[in-house]
Amino acid sequence: MKIKYVGRKPEQPDHLYGSNKIWVGLGDVQEVPDDIAPRLLSHPDMWAIADETVDVKPPPPDPARIVMFKLKENTGDGRVVLIDGESDDETDVTDYIDEDWKLFARTHGIQFGARLRGDALATEIITKATE
Repeated sequence: MKIKYVGRKPEQPDHLYGSNKIWVGLGDVQEVPDDIAPRLLSHPDMWAIADETVDVKPPPPDPARIVMFKLKENTGDGRVVLIDGESDDETDVTDYIDEDWKLFARTHGIQFGARLRGDALATEIITKATE
């Protein structure tokens, strides 16, 4: 069954019922097993049945609004830090796991290979963020 996220968080994993799905943003739709859907739907402030007739996924990011980053050189302590090209804010990505990288990429309009994991995923996202 298709379930739509209607909550307020930028990302919401199903950490209670075992579907292993992660909804990214308001309106994101994920297919979940029929036996899990009623349990998710018991939280109407977070999930709803997706309307089959409407594409509720948010539109892709506007390429003109994609923020690019610089990789901070020589942190001296082995940290990996990305610097926002517009605001100069620093993001320490040293301990990012796959879900963190995916959220970072989606938040900043960076396309990545859906099957990539671990270091390959991190490398691709860092490369594209700093091009």
